[in-house]
Amino acid sequence: MRKYAYATLCGTLLFSGKAAFAIETSLLDRLAQERIIGDGQARPQAYPVPSQPGAPRAASPAQAPSANAELVGQLRQANEQLQELEQKLAATEQGNALLTEQLAQRQAQGSRSPESSALAAEQEQNQARIRELGQRLEDAQAQRDALAAELASARTATAGNASQDSALSAALGTARTEIASLKQQTADLQAANQQLRDQQLRDQQAAQSAQQAKADKTGGAGRVVINDAAPKDVRVSYAVGAWYAESAPQETQKFASIGKKLDLQAFSQGFTDKINNRLQLPQAKLSAELDGAQQQLETAMLSKNEKESKVLLAAAAKEKGAVKMPDGVIYRILDKGKSPSVSDKNEILFDIEEQLSTGEELVRETRSSHVKDLPPLFQSIVKQLGLGGSAKILTPVTQAHAASGIPPGTVSIITIKLAGIK
Repeated sequence: MRKYAYATLCGTLLFSGKAAFAIETSLLDRLAQERIIGDGQARPQAYPVPSQPGAPRAASPAQAPSANAELVGQLRQANEQLQELEQKLAATEQGNALLTEQLAQRQAQGSRSPESSALAAEQEQNQARIRELGQRLEDAQAQRDALAAELASARTATAGNASQDSALSAALGTARTEIASLKQQTADLQAANQQLRDQQLRDQQAAQSAQQAKADKTGGAGRVVINDAAPKDVRVSYAVGAWYAESAPQETQKFASIGKKLDLQAFSQGFTDKINNRLQLPQAKLSAELDGAQQQLETAMLSKNEKESKVLLAAAAKEKGAVKMPDGVIYRILDKGKSPSVSDKNEILFDIEEQLSTGEELVRETRSSHVKDLPPLFQSIVKQLGLGGSAKILTPVTQAHAASGIPPGTVSIITIKLAGIK
């Protein structure tokens, strides 16, 4: 009888509390519709958990501002999603507490109806859901902390890069100042050396003039008087002698470059003795002296030319569009010209100028040639040009070119311009 009375009491309570139960479960219905509780499928996480939390992302100094902005956005999104999870967890816990209370009431009333079983099952699902949301909340907090740490690290790195850039800029400014100072010192030394050479030349010329004046006083009787009344052959001979004498200052400077002094009185005596066939030294001795002096002059000139050529080639290699070949030749396209372009089958008409780095001009003319007959380097260059195109070629002159009469150590500078294409 107690069994049946208990069942009757539970049924009465069930029917009498139907309206209240509907009101109390309205919140649960809403939570279930939003799939926060119940047997709804678990929602995917709104953001991925990084595989290595807290690892700073590599970013170049140029990308640092955008990378930091992206991290700030991700951190803000993580905080918003964390708040949303906290709200959902609180709502789930509130719904679960309500279900627990209702289940306790039914158990206290001895109810074993299907509704009680459903409430118990739903409570278990909500507890599982609470555990899931709790875990997701912990993951979100961990990711939020990782993003905050990454942002702090990125900001520190950006500040370090800015400090390093500032230090490099200061060092670069100091280096430029030092280079400018060294250049000025070099220019001052070169000017001082030139003044010293000029003074030495003037002193030598003054000494030679004094010696000549002394010779004129002692041997004035043998001096030939040249004026308009002199015969024509005498005047021409005098002009030739003066022409030879024009090289004296240049030869004097050459001798000074190798530490020797050109004695003009001995020079004049040698000229006179050779003409009169009264040489005071054997020819073999004269040849040995000349060969030694010439070798020293060539060595000094080679060293001077090599230094100047090295500077010229280094500057040419830095120009925009310059191409340096393995053998040291440097060329640069000055103007590509216009159509048509050159091919192996064409015959071209071109202007060519060649001069040395010393300023000596070797060639200035117009030539024509089939492209295939040109040297390989010239073929490669002219094929890059069209009508009116031009290029410059710098070739270091080595001992191999000495047979052509070009001084070793200089640079051959050739400029070509296409004037016609057939």
